Order: sequence, then C-alpha cells, then structure tokens
Amino acid sequence: MGIVGDVRHAQLDQPPGPDAYVSLLQAPPPPNVYLFARSVNDPIALTPVVRQQVAALNRDLPIYDVQTMANRVSNAASRARFNAILLGIFATIAMVLAAIGIYGVVSYTVRQRTREIGIRAAVLIFAGTLLGLAGALAATQVLETFLYEVKPDDPQTYLLIAVLLAGVALLASYVPARRASVIDPAITLRTE
Repeated sequence: MGIVGDVRHAQLDQPPGPDAYVSLLQAPPPPNVYLFARSVNDPIALTPVVRQQVAALNRDLPIYDVQTMANRVSNAASRARFNAILLGIFATIAMVLAAIGIYGVVSYTVRQRTREIGIRAAVLIFAGTLLGLAGALAATQVLETFLYEVKPDDPQTYLLIAVLLAGVALLASYVPARRASVIDPAITLRTE
C-alpha cells in the first residue's frame, strides 16, 4: 500500500478527483488496461521488451496504441492548444485593427486641431487602455473555460498588454504627430 501523486484521467483542464489503485486480482478486469513504463532511454525502444514480457504472462493479450507520455499529453491538450492558437490569431487581427483605428482617429484629430494634439492623444490612449482593461476583466469569465493551468486574472499579463497597446497607439500616432510638428504655427493660429 502506498500513496501516489494526483492523476488527471479525463481532462487536463479538470482538477484530479479522488482515486484508488486496486490490484487486477481483487477486482473484475476492466475492458482496457493501460501499461505505463518509465525509462531513462528512448521509451519507444522498450516496446519489443514490453511485448515479450506481456506475451510471457499471457499470449492472448493484444498490445496496441503504443505512445510516449509526451504524445498522450500533447494529444489531450490539442483542443486547448487549437483554441489558444485561434484566440491568438484573433487577438493579432484585433491588435492590427486597433492600430489602424488609432491611426485614423489620431490622423483625423491632427487635421481638425493641431493644438493640444499631445494631450488629446494621451487622453485617447489612456481612456482606450482603461476601457480595454475593463473589457478584458469582464471577458475573462468567458475565456476561463479555454485556459489550462493559466490564471485569467494575472496582473502581469494585463500590465504587459496595456503597455503593448499603449506602444501600438504611440506608434500609430507618430506619423500624424510628425505631420503636425512641421506645420507652421502662424498658419495654425490663423485657421483657428
């Protein structure tokens, strides 16, 4: 009798539940039996040895679906990985669209009013960042089901994304701001 670590049987994103290991001699045999072998060498190279040992015990037992544990875990996480990749693609598209939108708004603002351009751009960036953070906090409740061993309320992630988006906004503001900086102040004062 002994105690072993927690094991996830069904899903990787579900916490392990209570379980017990029972000898096959004490319970009716299950329809499928899994045999796990640990090796410091290539685990697939052990396959012929394991087949020989199983055949020595019972020649009628079939051995199939031989895989490494890394492959099994990778297969189990494939749906979550697909969701993460898809979410990353959509996030990248959203980032590009946000940068284009910021560029358009700032460019329009530069054309309308060249005075106070820095303050207005900073206010827009700050307000957009706050609204984005509020939206992200609200969306974590929905996205939490797609995450595997990742905390949805990680403050470092929120800070990194806010800084990244502010950088994108500043980069998108650079061209219109550069254009505004070469405008003659006398012309600007006459138009306003």
